[in-house]
Amino acid sequence: MPEPPSTLRGKIAPLLDAGKEAGLLMALIARPTREEAVRAARALVASAGASRRTHDEFASRSDSVAFTSAYRAADTEWLTPTLWTGAVPYLGAPSMGLVGSFDDVAEAILDFQAIGISQFLFLGWPDEEELALFASEVMPRARGVAVAT
Repeated sequence: MPEPPSTLRGKIAPLLDAGKEAGLLMALIARPTREEAVRAARALVASAGASRRTHDEFASRSDSVAFTSAYRAADTEWLTPTLWTGAVPYLGAPSMGLVGSFDDVAEAILDFQAIGISQFLFLGWPDEEELALFASEVMPRARGVAVAT
């Protein structure tokens, strides 16, 4: 599960030292501006409402280290300026994700790559629309390709 690159670096070092790759599962909410992305993130949580009890119960019974650590991390809504845990209590551990402008999210992905993360599994709400924005707006920025505005 994602966490700030500064703390994740030490945790993945043994894996990288053994010649393995490291990957992250995370959600994406990217919009033209940070403000739009945060509004979309808050709307997602507002629409999830009643599911919080289900996830609270799951978290209390789970023996998954990754999932329980994600639920604990959700006590702090923003782990970095882009790494958001606000949906975790409503949508589960895999909803921890990057929220921000297209540039913010691209930069955050590059920050994870800089510490050795080479595999990403992204999800969004709705997946098809969010991942279309990722493909057209975030990925070119992360690859250093000029994006027409």
